[in-house]
Amino acid sequence: MNQITAPSSPDQVNGLINEISDQGRAFAGNEAGARETLLAKAQALVAAIESPMDRILSISYRGPAEFAAARIAIDLGIFDTLTKNGGATMSAAELSAGTGADRVFVLRVLRQLAASGLIKQSGPDAWVPSTLTYFLAMPKYRDTIQFTFDLPGRAIARLPAYVASTGYKNPSDPMDGPFQFAIGEKKHGWQYARERPQLMAALQNHMAGLRDARPRWTDPGFYPFAERLEEGIKLDGDAGAVVDVGGGMGHDLEAVMAARPRFPGKLVLQELPQVVARCKDNGKFEAMEHDFYKPQPVKGARAYLLHSILHGCSDEQCKVVLSHLRDAMEPGYSRLLVDELVVPEMAASWKVTSMDLYVMALSSNGERTEAQYRQLLETAGLEVTGIFESVDPDGERVIEAMRV
Repeated sequence: MNQITAPSSPDQVNGLINEISDQGRAFAGNEAGARETLLAKAQALVAAIESPMDRILSISYRGPAEFAAARIAIDLGIFDTLTKNGGATMSAAELSAGTGADRVFVLRVLRQLAASGLIKQSGPDAWVPSTLTYFLAMPKYRDTIQFTFDLPGRAIARLPAYVASTGYKNPSDPMDGPFQFAIGEKKHGWQYARERPQLMAALQNHMAGLRDARPRWTDPGFYPFAERLEEGIKLDGDAGAVVDVGGGMGHDLEAVMAARPRFPGKLVLQELPQVVARCKDNGKFEAMEHDFYKPQPVKGARAYLLHSILHGCSDEQCKVVLSHLRDAMEPGYSRLLVDELVVPEMAASWKVTSMDLYVMALSSNGERTEAQYRQLLETAGLEVTGIFESVDPDGERVIEAMRV
């Protein structure tokens, strides 16, 4: 058999099948972490069976075509139309009606969507929703594709040309990096998004969907909320507050309310004005306008949360953010919670490495190792007092720190 078309690791197949069978029983029994382990074993089995050329073609053809077809389908409202039709079969002509799109073009896109499992084909020109279609009709999941294609996707497509032009230096300037190279302007990626309300809304929805897909720091067995935050809490002034700094639409605070409905302290969301305007009157928590590059106005709070903030900041920017929080913290009482992906020194998964490259492309920053986070926090006058992780080996970690 031609080596390029032969299975990559045929000797591993039987062993992996047995492991999958064992892990399948754990999954059926709803054991903690079983789904993640089973998925990893199944992916290892595919890798063992597929040939080198299978993998090369998947990287070169399948991934880019899936991404483009899904983005086009969003613009044409294909996912919405299929799900709103009660699951009934529709033709390319029906799905293109009112969009101005050519029927033959739509048919070609539909074939790719079906090949990717994003919709189903039930006949030569007959299309119905798949399970994924219903999720892609929901903004917080659909907008992951829209946001990543329209913003970091533009930069990552030009990343090879950019790093070649710099002699393959590690990007470090958020105002002169891959994103600026891609758009031809000296404009930060977040500024670019803020100037485009639809893109900014897609970002907020994307973050909500991403957090839904990962274990939350408030989940049982992740961060010991009662032990670290509720015990010994002071309730005078701001001392009982949990402050979500740069917390988007407040999804983390909503998670706190769901997990700890009797939490005696108050919950404060800090965000930029345009975000606060969208969630100011929800009645669930206090929404406050704040730029985290400026001094922290809430002093001596029980906890300050930075969720997916520092990975988009350079070390120097992080030091500014962290120094303002350190100055506001009460020694021996206030806790800083940094909720981020942490890059392992060995066997980092594609979920972590892909996010690292996307953040690099967008802001010339990225994910950090545990050692890098420790050094960053120590430089800012903060001591790491604990690192907490969920059952998901590819999930985020909560790095807890206190003022020295």
